[in-house]
Amino acid sequence: MSAGVIGLADDGTINLPHRSASELLGVNLQNLIGQPLAAISPEMGEIMEKARSRNSGTADGQILFSH
Repeated sequence: MSAGVIGLADDGTINLPHRSASELLGVNLQNLIGQPLAAISPEMGEIMEKARSRNSGTADGQILFSH
């Protein structure tokens, strides 16, 4: 399994997309810089919001993407 990393700003917007994440998602993340993570997937946004609401700042989940 390859890792797909997406850098986020404090407000949850995409600011540092990596090519491997674009390839895994089948989306050009460079075109989504400044957009909320939920622009890729509402499920990803939900997990991020869950993490932001916790004192630990962490959350986990699983999302299945198919092309």
